Amino acid sequence: MLRDLGARVRQSIRPSRPPLMRAVLIERRSPQAQVLLLVAHHFVCDPWSMHILIEDIQTVYEQLARGQAAQLPQRSVPFQTWAGEIAKYARSDRCTADCTAWHAADWADAGDIPIEFPGAEYVVGSDEVLTTRLRGAEAEVLLHRLSRDWHAQPNEAFLAALAATLLSWTGKRAVAIDLFTSGRSAPFANLDFSRTVGWFSAHVPILIRAAPDTASMLRQVQDRLRSLPNLGIGYGARRWLTGQSAGLAPLPQVCLNNWGGQSRAGKLLCPAEFAFEDHNQTRDFKRQHLIDLLISGGEQGLDLLWAYSRTLHRRETIARLAASFTGHLQELGRARAH
Repeated sequence: MLRDLGARVRQSIRPSRPPLMRAVLIERRSPQAQVLLLVAHHFVCDPWSMHILIEDIQTVYEQLARGQAAQLPQRSVPFQTWAGEIAKYARSDRCTADCTAWHAADWADAGDIPIEFPGAEYVVGSDEVLTTRLRGAEAEVLLHRLSRDWHAQPNEAFLAALAATLLSWTGKRAVAIDLFTSGRSAPFANLDFSRTVGWFSAHVPILIRAAPDTASMLRQVQDRLRSLPNLGIGYGARRWLTGQSAGLAPLPQVCLNNWGGQSRAGKLLCPAEFAFEDHNQTRDFKRQHLIDLLISGGEQGLDLLWAYSRTLHRRETIARLAASFTGHLQELGRARAH
């Protein structure tokens, strides 16, 4: 019932016709007497912002249940301020200098990913999703080892494993991956957006060259990510806010999108089990990438969703990529930093 209702509510939201966020309170007998379903369009609330909303709703609910007045932490800078600042940055000399990291000529070795059907084109509505999971204990041990032994952030490990997977598949000397990030940390260190709700997400293309093993690839990824000016936000700012994309590397055909997560234990609200299954599945939506890897969760377990088009790739191929990715992650967990 919840899955069907969620799909109907999601389909009712259109960018051209407000509201862009809906709340539905469901009364039922068991296991919970009431269920609150929240659905928001990406235009008004990215996944990281949804975590903020969930925490605030839970805080207010618990305060009211104790007979207390609702009280939340002080608000951070309004989203409108971010919009104005990022528009100014996009046209600045600072952004021009930052964008030297994406000179198109340097990315020629990456090329295109294989397409399995000769002459095939992306067809709207042909999207499918293949889901794999790393269970709680396995994910917890893996992330702990990567942090302890490699001082690696999850995105660094995910990028290295995905790069190793794609390089084995394509046989090329390099691979380009679009890292979809929260975007709210840079380039304005003097402004606090930590509790601001909106669409901050940023596209950060990363070029990764072939290496002897996944561990070497992880070190390369760490060096590249940590050397990016302003966490790489300049690429998207210059490409889409100014339209001046000449000389910039093309948007990669494969995207890594780590939505993160939080523990379900003791939480009043949490992402629905089906929250990510129909991502970008509206019939009139054409995806920017040929393959999207969406990751949600954390030490309590990782859900890995591979979104692709059946007119371009066979499900069996995506399943092999998914198995290879998991294998490379596990290889990193077993390896030791030197």
